[in-house]
Amino acid sequence: MPVREHAFQALLLSKAVDLERAMATLQDAEAKQLRLKSNHPDGYDEAFHAAGIAQHIQGIYTQLESLLKQVIEQTDGMLPKSETWHQDLIRLASMRTEDRSPLIDAAGARSLKSVLGFRHVARSNYVGELDPARVFEHIPDTGAAVAAVVAGVRQLFEPPEAPTDP
Repeated sequence: MPVREHAFQALLLSKAVDLERAMATLQDAEAKQLRLKSNHPDGYDEAFHAAGIAQHIQGIYTQLESLLKQVIEQTDGMLPKSETWHQDLIRLASMRTEDRSPLIDAAGARSLKSVLGFRHVARSNYVGELDPARVFEHIPDTGAAVAAVVAGVRQLFEPPEAPTDP
């Protein structure tokens, strides 16, 4: 493998590991807040909990999108530039091209779209009041999106399966 390709592979796989760590941090923060709620209900603040989780989700989605942009730009040679580029990026990631298999499956695309939609709501939350239930319901979608993108990136670098004789 040429050095440039090896460096690109190392970069992408490193970013995939970073995403897994970010998701683990979100899950750890969630577990700690739930323990606080259970063990010290007077010290628990649901709005603080929701705001923290929302920040984690926004950051993770930004990392997911950055990773997908790098892969698609490298493999497809271009990135979407329309007003709907976020949605277009997800669509491109779920398509097979001449140079790669789909990076994500339909379930992964749904999870990414859900987290993208949540990120928009959270970023547009000018009054500062997030609905905690809506925040918490996006934790599983965020985990699914991370798993889908990380798996897609890793499969880019797996050797192709040898054809089997019938």
